[in-house]
Amino acid sequence: MKFVCYILSLLLPFAVPAFISSQAVAAVAPTITISANPTSITKGSASVLTVTAQNATGITITGTNGSKRTMAAGGGTVSVAPTSTTTYTATATGSGGTASASVTITVTTGSSTTGAPTVTITANPTTITKGSSSVLTIHTTNATGLTITGTNGSKRTMAAGGGTAVAPVVWTGFSVL
Repeated sequence: MKFVCYILSLLLPFAVPAFISSQAVAAVAPTITISANPTSITKGSASVLTVTAQNATGITITGTNGSKRTMAAGGGTVSVAPTSTTTYTATATGSGGTASASVTITVTTGSSTTGAPTVTITANPTTITKGSSSVLTIHTTNATGLTITGTNGSKRTMAAGGGTAVAPVVWTGFSVL
């Protein structure tokens, strides 16, 4: 708690400062949220943690797998690829104290999958100039492997999920099988 003093002087003949007041100004406690997308992955895949915070001066993310990361005061995103089920706790610190929030990412092996496989693929950036590259990020569930096929005839086979850089020289669309 901070104390702020206000002094009011009356400028009358023979007057001295006549009024002193103090007020307590309470520091605001930080708030924080953390989410994971997806919350269930196969071993070798990745998930994206999204953290948002208010009234924080710093953020630390710790995992039950021993991992530790720091983030800017407002939060952000980070990609993680735990090899076993891991709970991530985000802690915001600020002048008003600390606040924490947690999320668990469940990790399964490819042999214990249930249900139909699902896949999402994103490119960053989605538009490039000749000679540049883009990173394809693939998130899968219930998959043990995948093949990325480009309309230019390129083909890459990889474990379920992850990312790969591509540098096509002509317009190319990609699909995942």
